[in-house]
Amino acid sequence: MPRNYKTPAGSVQYKKQDPGLIEKAVEYQEETGKPFRQVAQMFGINYSVLYRHIKKKNVRKIGGQTVLTSAEESLIATNLAKCAEWGYPLDLFDLRLIVKSYLDRGGQVVKRFKNNMPGRDFALSFMKRHDKDLASRLCQNIKRARASVSPEVIDEYFQNLRPTLEGVPHSNIINYDETNLSDDPGKSRLIFKRGCKYPERIMNNSKSSTSIIFAASADGTVLPPYTVYKSVHLYQSWTQGGPPKARYNRTKSGWFDSICFDDWIEELVIPHCKKLVGRKILIGDNLSSHLSVQSIKLCAENNIEFVFLPRNSTHLTQPLDIAFFRPLKTAWRQILVDWKKGAGRNDCSVRKDMFPILLKKLITAIDINSASNVKAGFKKAGIVPVDPNQVLNRLPNNVTTTDQDNLETTLNMNNSFEELLKQMRYNDNNSSTRKRANNKCKVQAGKSVSPEDLSPESEMNPDDPEPLSESPEPLPESPEPLPVHPSNELGFISSDEITPVNCQAEVQIDDWVLVYFDQECSHKTKKRGFICQVIGTADSNTLVGNFLRPKTTRDHKGFIYGFPNVIDKAKFSFSQIVGKLKPPKPYGRGLFLFELNSKDI
Repeated sequence: MPRNYKTPAGSVQYKKQDPGLIEKAVEYQEETGKPFRQVAQMFGINYSVLYRHIKKKNVRKIGGQTVLTSAEESLIATNLAKCAEWGYPLDLFDLRLIVKSYLDRGGQVVKRFKNNMPGRDFALSFMKRHDKDLASRLCQNIKRARASVSPEVIDEYFQNLRPTLEGVPHSNIINYDETNLSDDPGKSRLIFKRGCKYPERIMNNSKSSTSIIFAASADGTVLPPYTVYKSVHLYQSWTQGGPPKARYNRTKSGWFDSICFDDWIEELVIPHCKKLVGRKILIGDNLSSHLSVQSIKLCAENNIEFVFLPRNSTHLTQPLDIAFFRPLKTAWRQILVDWKKGAGRNDCSVRKDMFPILLKKLITAIDINSASNVKAGFKKAGIVPVDPNQVLNRLPNNVTTTDQDNLETTLNMNNSFEELLKQMRYNDNNSSTRKRANNKCKVQAGKSVSPEDLSPESEMNPDDPEPLSESPEPLPESPEPLPVHPSNELGFISSDEITPVNCQAEVQIDDWVLVYFDQECSHKTKKRGFICQVIGTADSNTLVGNFLRPKTTRDHKGFIYGFPNVIDKAKFSFSQIVGKLKPPKPYGRGLFLFELNSKDI
């Protein structure tokens, strides 16, 4: 059978009756009890049609019948929607596998399906039959951390937010967020010759971007932008021709840090808030780069309070994320395309002296709808007016089961499957191996923060484990405590592997010793250990030795050492010696087998 069936010419055409008219005729006959022929003549339908709809409750459609009943297909459609609601949508192949699994478990064998596996045409026809409830859409991926935001977290956030915003006018509620404007205009639909395999457009682009922080109040007022360039120095040409009252700064990484945030507070937020009367609220995410004790103290002096959004929930609770940034970046891509077609056709990226000019065009382009977009964002985020349902309605709900007695026998997607979806979305079994994020303030989402909240105790990361308490039972005393050299700072090296030394006289020529050197890292200095063979002394407190390097072998990984090709001869003091090692065993050419693993030093 063809995919799109067409009725051949000359075949019998059945009259298509109006379902609504048939339903009215059935109700009229059941109420009045008049003969079928008389009622059929009154409503202009065939006598046999009315008879079938009254006497036979299950009237099948004309033509070939579906493999599954309408009730079974409705159950599948309901559960497909449930999967998408919980963040795990299925594709057409998954739909075919579900039908095959159902047929196999029920012991049904469908001859038209090879090995009970429906074809692609079945999946397409299924979607067409349920086009009112299901549709195939392009989707975007969100991280599991964002998907883990539960209704309980949102409820607690709004319970704290409601009293905080009580009595605050809309003009005094300000939301701020950081975004970036990319140098890549992205993809566009253009005209090509049909059948073109590689549609391409000649236009320079790069992956670089520029960071900007925006702020807007609930009455639609947008504050001037604050731009941060990736540079060590800031030049005057990078600040000319931009939007009025806009500010510019630079960092080595190109991202905001606490210094830039403090400058943004002092130069843009404080002057704007001084024009307002009463309490002012700054709503934003709880990032370490967006917060400092200095900025909070400065805001407290001007009657400004901070309110933090729940963790990983900015896609639901951040007004600028919801309704402002998307039209902003759409307009930016068009401005970028126009510039790259003209003056910037030979530039791979946007020059910093051109960025303020393009930024001014961007602000002018979105100025028409910016106020309405900001207001819509605050409403959708449930902030103005305070309405938790605006956010809760976008989270997956517990699906209420209707009167479906055969749910368990027709499809293996019931309450247990719903619990599985809950576990996949909310449960995090790998939290212990998760990378630790930057320290955040230990303040509940929705509550305002004061300088007292940023005491050293409150600045601790809430994810950090609590310090271990001292053991109530004292450790048993050793009858003869082992002498430990003061420089042996690592407790994981046992006394069986290394023997501490108390004076330089105990170290002899050809002895094997473990020596520590200071190694400069990015933020701190740490010690690194090396094994060496003592070959002499330079003075009363300095020794000379040849140092080994760990070697990679199939067996005894980490325990094999050898001299490098260029002998590493160095001097070291007695205070750098951790202790003496047992003589190693020869292992191949120029290699030695020690009892000390290289990972332990």
